Amino acid sequence: METDATRMCALLVGLPAVIVRGVGEWPSWLLVVIATLAGRPVCECGGTPHGHGVRDVDLVDLPVFGRPVRLRWAKQRWRCTRCGRTWTEQQREIHSARCALTTRAARWATLQVGCHGRAVSEVAADLGCGWHAVMDAVELFGTELIDDPAGSGQ
Repeated sequence: METDATRMCALLVGLPAVIVRGVGEWPSWLLVVIATLAGRPVCECGGTPHGHGVRDVDLVDLPVFGRPVRLRWAKQRWRCTRCGRTWTEQQREIHSARCALTTRAARWATLQVGCHGRAVSEVAADLGCGWHAVMDAVELFGTELIDDPAGSGQ
């Protein structure tokens, strides 16, 4: 059952093809649990995969109302009935596999450090995460944002 808080968080999360499953309050951050609405994929071999469980991944997201946020993504695991291959859904709009931050938080952190000259430790404090999480994002997104600061992808 969808609550007013869940609907409000869905608006705040604002990610495409994502539903908010729940919202929780922790002493240090706000926890938002999401799942994607992605349909059943097709395996590379042409086989039909079936659901093979769910893997929760916790990501650092942008602060809301001055509070750090964690996004818990309930990622669907898949297993092909033909070749036996297993994989977990990926959506770069939400998260890059090599980063502990959501894509939008990683881009924001990179701009804060690269364009605004803020210290990595200061940005990490704003996000409520460690120095390495922010530095990994800067290394991952830095070149892309230097080449195209507006993020237009052209």
